[in-house]
Amino acid sequence: MNPNFRNFALWAIIALLLIALFSMFQQPTERTGSKDVPFSQFLKDVDGSRVKEVVITGNKVIGSYAESGATFQTYAPAIDTALTERMEAKNVTVTVRP
Repeated sequence: MNPNFRNFALWAIIALLLIALFSMFQQPTERTGSKDVPFSQFLKDVDGSRVKEVVITGNKVIGSYAESGATFQTYAPAIDTALTERMEAKNVTVTVRP
């Protein structure tokens, strides 16, 4: 077997393994392609009891709708207790991560 072909095949396999590892460790919402929602629309959806659950990481809010299960994401200007209390009042499951 040609040594150049063997080296090329080895590097191709390494590249494919790296791509597979990268895609395995992405967050599920990144793989499914969640919908970007304006923050004002997110607040309206919370008030209308259309939001089922959210995960807050920093100021990024990722969640899912109750009726369709579709995912969305938005960015909150600042996460405060008033926002979490507002969601808890509408029975939204809130998870906060660092």
